[in-house]
Amino acid sequence: MAGDGMKARACDQCKERPAEWALQYVASDTPTFSTLGSHYRGFPIVARLCDKCKDSMQDGQMPQLPDEYDAINGAHYALKEYP
Repeated sequence: MAGDGMKARACDQCKERPAEWALQYVASDTPTFSTLGSHYRGFPIVARLCDKCKDSMQDGQMPQLPDEYDAINGAHYALKEYP
């Protein structure tokens, strides 16, 4: 994760726990989860999720991402940092 005084990003869903997983769609409509730093380059990260939120999404609960996210252009909204 973040080291040397850097703060970890907060989960895009709950904004309470540190994000550990990158949610991406790679050549299909099925979400792909990779650890941050090991995600697929060249594909936009749709959300950065903690373990609990990733498990919730895999169980069928879709994360409620803010409206400011623009997946087509790869633009991302301002993220809260994990304290």
